[in-house]
Amino acid sequence: MITKISRRQLIGFSFIICQLSFSIAFTSCEDMLEVESTRQVVDPDIDQKTDSLFYAAGILNAMQQLADVYVIQNEMRGDLADLTTKADTALVHLANYDLPTHNTNKYDSAYVYYNVINNCNYYLAHRDSLLERSGRNVVINEYACVAALRAWAYLQAVRQFGKVKFFLSPLTKVSEIDDAGNLPEYDVDQVITALLTETDIERFKGMEVPNYGGDFNFGSTNRGTTKRVQQRLFFVPVDIILGDLYLERGNGYSDYSKAAEYYWSYLYSNKLCAKSYYSSLSVERLIELESAGATLPEALLQRVVSASGNWSGIFAANTNSYVDPSTSTGASDIVTYIPMAVNKIKGVTSNLPRMFGYNYYAIHADSVYMGSEIQIVPSQAYNALSDSCLYYYIDNSTDASGNTRSSFKAGDMRRWEIFGSNGRDRQDTCQYFIKYQPANIILYRVATVYMHLAEALNRMGHPDAAFAVLKDGLNYDLVNSMNTQKQQYNYYITAIATMSDPDSIADYRRLAEEAIRNVYLTDTTTSLLVNRFQFGSVANQSMFAANHGIHAHGSSDRVNNNLGSEGIHSDYQYRLVVPAKMEEIAAAFGVTIPATATDTLAAQIDAVEDLLCDEYALELTLEGSRFSDLTRIARHKNKAGLYGANYGGRWFDRKIRTARPGVKDLTQESSWYLPFQ
Repeated sequence: MITKISRRQLIGFSFIICQLSFSIAFTSCEDMLEVESTRQVVDPDIDQKTDSLFYAAGILNAMQQLADVYVIQNEMRGDLADLTTKADTALVHLANYDLPTHNTNKYDSAYVYYNVINNCNYYLAHRDSLLERSGRNVVINEYACVAALRAWAYLQAVRQFGKVKFFLSPLTKVSEIDDAGNLPEYDVDQVITALLTETDIERFKGMEVPNYGGDFNFGSTNRGTTKRVQQRLFFVPVDIILGDLYLERGNGYSDYSKAAEYYWSYLYSNKLCAKSYYSSLSVERLIELESAGATLPEALLQRVVSASGNWSGIFAANTNSYVDPSTSTGASDIVTYIPMAVNKIKGVTSNLPRMFGYNYYAIHADSVYMGSEIQIVPSQAYNALSDSCLYYYIDNSTDASGNTRSSFKAGDMRRWEIFGSNGRDRQDTCQYFIKYQPANIILYRVATVYMHLAEALNRMGHPDAAFAVLKDGLNYDLVNSMNTQKQQYNYYITAIATMSDPDSIADYRRLAEEAIRNVYLTDTTTSLLVNRFQFGSVANQSMFAANHGIHAHGSSDRVNNNLGSEGIHSDYQYRLVVPAKMEEIAAAFGVTIPATATDTLAAQIDAVEDLLCDEYALELTLEGSRFSDLTRIARHKNKAGLYGANYGGRWFDRKIRTARPGVKDLTQESSWYLPFQ
């Protein structure tokens, strides 16, 4: 229970601290987040555009200070990370949920979130959001994104601590700090309701992030490698955080519906697709399987020769890999990230690359690999999930058209893409994690937004639409294919009614079953995807033509435009995958799958939610969202009430304690959160 915010916590953000060194004219952005001074600025004039930029940069500096703590809190208390014997004791205590209130843990920090919040409070309280130049508002986009960053920081804080002090006015005086204990204390739902009702953030819906002029040279690393960053990726788009607020609260259909509306709005406005990334077949994984006695299909072995995945390129260091949302150009799906400085002279650095086995700040290129010092490794639970996946491939030996699809339990290849090797030693402890190799902390990707949309659609009562995000991608071709198959089915059924010959009837029944067997979108969902969330409309046929299934990123190969897990020829089908997950849940929790239509739909929704949870693990591995994803889903399961009281608590406990059996009982929500210190 939080009783007060201490002076120690608030003093660091009681004034806007701008640790910056760049021209007020903003002529050079190379040093935007450099730390070369620690000036405290109290009640300055920020009615000028350049002053506004100065303060926006101060907020981004606060985001850098938050970055490592955000990732560590989420991943150490999730189920995807494990620790080596080199791990800091602070990491060990965090991972073991062993944080008594009298102990101080450097990662149990509310301060880093409030540092961002109060900087945002100050900006929003003093900035004239109506400032115009030549009849054009020159600050509204920036103002909106500062409001979005404040909402994001509050959401992260309450996710970690369960209850937080809530205030929207900047704390700039000692008396306000001393009175902080009188501030209201809100839980997750209350924080979200306050953000939606008291900040009027929804008036900024549809607002684009500010554009200060493209990508910047962030300087060179100690070994001379240039780092470039794209400034528009520093901000959280308003529509995404609005979607997240409604999704997190999840109070019934209306919240999920609003969440889906905001995700749709963002994706539509920015013309963003979940592109056809895929991962190479790992030779090492196949050798591992053969060593374990598996007999590998010859056609699968042939695929290794031509395999050349592009998924891991998302995490490349420089901006030529990042998507420009305004034009949909670029290879990557990064939406928001926190770029860390290239060295301590230039600004705030990150310990994350080193914890994961890579020394970004090394002086010499041959000193970057630190496998012997690695602290964080993937958990056995993650490895088991990854290895349990079927790999869907196109068998060119029988059908070069790509219509013959096969599968083999080779696993999800994203695991083998993101844990690199120094090329000298293939032991697990000498691998490194490529996602933090460029010292950037990713907050959102296009894949994240699509999966959050899927989560909202699922809880709206459309698990088939959510599954489509994983399997085929939401687009006109999917809807058209479903309609065509339904028409074929109706044709055969109508024809049967006029037949008398038993053999002909049997043939047409077989054809009818084949036509309908892989149709998984209901008419209601089809209408939803055509008329409301118009991914499947004729008008948007071109815009979303490049939308593909996210599961294919690691569990599918590609021939031309065909991905192995997509389409009617693959066994990755709703009618097979969802019932299998339902049976898995029933066995794990000792529950009975309901028989009535309404309750069966609820069980399908629960199962698809678990499939999405698995996909979060495979796609967003160790990016810093896992604990928050698990607790959100657990609370939604409790609110749904399908499998008895506290099903969500039991589900969360099972997730964590499967990865770390020695952790205390976590079935009660009160046991999930960090002590506020």
